[in-house]
Amino acid sequence: PAHAPGAKREHVTFLLGHGYRQFAAILVSQGLRILGGQIARIARAVLVFRETDSAFAASATYAVSYLTYLVGGPLLSALSDRYSRRTVMVVSDLGRGAVVTVLAVEHLPIVGVFALLALLSVFAPAFDSARGATLPDILPGDAYARGTALCHVVFQSAQVGGFIAGGALLASASIRQAL
Repeated sequence: PAHAPGAKREHVTFLLGHGYRQFAAILVSQGLRILGGQIARIARAVLVFRETDSAFAASATYAVSYLTYLVGGPLLSALSDRYSRRTVMVVSDLGRGAVVTVLAVEHLPIVGVFALLALLSVFAPAFDSARGATLPDILPGDAYARGTALCHVVFQSAQVGGFIAGGALLASASIRQAL
């Protein structure tokens, strides 16, 4: 049995050890990407609400951020099969960073904000597909199941943490600073 004296015990920390540096990098980048994305979603919704005084427009910022999964997901996720997965992930994150920078420094009309939100969302399906396709290559056997579970825990924690951090950040900083 796994809990017998002298039995080899494998913990989640095993996945972050010496042999799994690539997984640790992907896990950290995924956590930071989700955390930052949630903070940005809160900031964008508040920005749109302040400029339009419309709860509908503010909630539409969320809808736009998920729309590309429905519309472009099947097409954009194929990029990870055509190009280097690492390149797809890096380019996706750099593209997201560029769009968020424009949102943070430019004072755009609401139509421009929604257009950039749609563009921002385009990068997510490609990144997620490349990340998902990379995991079986870097986590052999049982490590894949543990790694996938750990990714889900990080994803959910970063989502909740991002909402909390976004609210706290907006209570003490401007919307542009939060972005």
